[in-house]
Amino acid sequence: MPKKKESPLSKAPIVAPFQPFVLYGWDTPAKLATPAEVTEAHGIDERTLRNWVGRGCPQAVGGARPRYELAKVFAWSAYYAHLQRRQQTYRTPVPLKIAYEDAKNWIIQREYELSPASWNRYVCVPLEWDHPARAHLLRVACEGAPPAPFDDEAA
Repeated sequence: MPKKKESPLSKAPIVAPFQPFVLYGWDTPAKLATPAEVTEAHGIDERTLRNWVGRGCPQAVGGARPRYELAKVFAWSAYYAHLQRRQQTYRTPVPLKIAYEDAKNWIIQREYELSPASWNRYVCVPLEWDHPARAHLLRVACEGAPPAPFDDEAA
């Protein structure tokens, strides 16, 4: 039996807050993969993949055999790994179901925090109603973010 490749997520140190690598390609057009391709890319077995699907990992609809959008599975698994690390560090429980939208929003927020070049592409609005900056950030999101200083120089 061939040895499974080790996932890059398994080598990340357990620290809080977890700063993940930015997953380039998570928003690219779908590439449907078989379960074998997903397990090979992640270095996991099919049982783990089935458990992930039960927890909310995105699965393409249709067809007799299950297919997965590889980029969505990578995004979901990175978020799931973050939740597991947070559980080990802060003792906060991992939800039983994890929506792909939560994973996508988490990745967008991390990309925003880690990449100054993306600061003019996103406006992150806090979900808490009583957050002091919520009203201002909602106005900015509706009006459109102002251009960054380096955008004026390029024009």
